[in-house]
Amino acid sequence: MILVIALAVLAALALGVCVALLVRSLRLAASELPVTTDWLEKLSIERYRPMLRFLAEDDAQVPSAQVGLQGGQAGRLRAQRCQMAREYLRLMQADFGRLCAALKLILVQSQEDRPDLASALLQSQISFTCSMIAIQFRLILYRWGIGHLAVGGLLKVFEGVRLELNTLLPGVSLAA
Repeated sequence: MILVIALAVLAALALGVCVALLVRSLRLAASELPVTTDWLEKLSIERYRPMLRFLAEDDAQVPSAQVGLQGGQAGRLRAQRCQMAREYLRLMQADFGRLCAALKLILVQSQEDRPDLASALLQSQISFTCSMIAIQFRLILYRWGIGHLAVGGLLKVFEGVRLELNTLLPGVSLAA
């Protein structure tokens, strides 16, 4: 019983640290680089497609199925995948922060009130942050050989915000 309580406390602390770090990094990502029309035109969800491929469940099963791959080598391969995933997630987080900053700028400078857009943006930010927290937690588990990663929901939120910005900036043709 004590072991279960200790594990629950450790899991809660780890989740709290993850939430704090993600909220902090989302705030920093939004203020790092200015949003320019060139950046917006080059922004594409295709930038993150490789992350989907190397995190696919089928790919994750390959190391354990290969003959001659030692346990330590499989662990190193998982560690490398986790490191690459964290880099992609960092890039996505920064891009999402800039997208949100651009939408907030549009909201502030708009001649008319847009509570629908403000609400949708807030929901997207909450959804993105929750998805990012879940993925970071699953990444920790994956590193130790438990479970697999799925980032499809995160990409959907990202793409939704990107498309919303595309509808608000008709003069800028965002990459598909």
